[in-house]
Amino acid sequence: MTLDRDTFAQLSQLNDPHGVLSMYVNADPQGDSDPQAWRLRLQHQISALTERMSDNGSRERIDRMRRRIDALGEDRDWLLDPTTRGMGRALFAPLSDGEVHRVSVQLPTEDFVTCEDSAYIRPLFEWWSKGSPAGIAVAARDGLRIVDFRFGLATELATVEYDAGTEEWAEMKGPATSGSPFARHGVSHRELFESKLNEHIRQFLSTTHTTLRRYADGQEWEYLVVTGEPQLVDAVLEHVNGDRPRVVRAQQVLWDVPTAMLIDTVLPDLEKGRREAEAALVMRATETKRTARGLDETLAAIQQGQAEVLLMSEGHEWTGCRSADGQYTADGVVPPGASEQDMMPEPHMGERLVELALRNGTEVAMLREEEAERLGDGADGLVALLRW
Repeated sequence: MTLDRDTFAQLSQLNDPHGVLSMYVNADPQGDSDPQAWRLRLQHQISALTERMSDNGSRERIDRMRRRIDALGEDRDWLLDPTTRGMGRALFAPLSDGEVHRVSVQLPTEDFVTCEDSAYIRPLFEWWSKGSPAGIAVAARDGLRIVDFRFGLATELATVEYDAGTEEWAEMKGPATSGSPFARHGVSHRELFESKLNEHIRQFLSTTHTTLRRYADGQEWEYLVVTGEPQLVDAVLEHVNGDRPRVVRAQQVLWDVPTAMLIDTVLPDLEKGRREAEAALVMRATETKRTARGLDETLAAIQQGQAEVLLMSEGHEWTGCRSADGQYTADGVVPPGASEQDMMPEPHMGERLVELALRNGTEVAMLREEEAERLGDGADGLVALLRW
């Protein structure tokens, strides 16, 4: 399945009382080209999971998980197939023999296997933060080239070609006539022709905003990189507005280059745009008073429906507790109506935060560690921007 917002919604509802097996494999041929090594790493993760589950006394779930893994067949082969596209691969399988879900991206991931009551999807958000959908528009005298780029893969979408139509206003030869005001300024007919042509190109490119908007909405772009000569980029962006996609300007002229070269050239600009978006969220979190900071406050804000955006440090983990009625708290905090004896340890609170955010309509933004540190000591890599 394609990684998009519908995927998050669908997988966030993938639950099974017997457990959901979540498997992540890094199938990077450059890092390790031997599929047998991938198989050994996956088996190591399964063995480590089995050991953890044995420590918790989950014998019945272990038996179900083993039977489910043995029955995966083609789906497990897909995880380890060197001919299959996708460097990062994820598989989700309910132990009750429900539908198996596959997700792959052309981005690296950490090998990881777990079995919980619901699908483990936090790594998908880390993929999203690194490779969420972006449009690339190349503005040139020939027209506008539009490319979709997401999770390491590029797709040529369209080329909107410019038709000069110069047969209707043929190029004149020689200098301008002596009585012309242009002649007094030393302007040739050639320069007049080029000026008129350039103006037509700019006018044409300024009308392409409706095409860009159609693709931006249809492809759910988070970013739009527009590259080309500055005056042509200005023309394309003249009527482009709105907060999404976030616009990134570049100046490379890349009309005829192969797709791979185009991506390699503009990728630094796109990555800069992603970093600037992160920095803007962190600045908002440090400047506004409408925030919840740290695990305890953030959990309360999300569960009460107050949180608009959840900012999380990628790779950081938090631990907490869960009450018998499903309330999550930080360690040592007992919610009203519960007793300390009722509280169960929750070792993967980062995953629970993601699930709660999706359930309550809260946007999730993963932050690089250096950006998360700017949230301050009291945040511990975790802040919620509040609706009220």
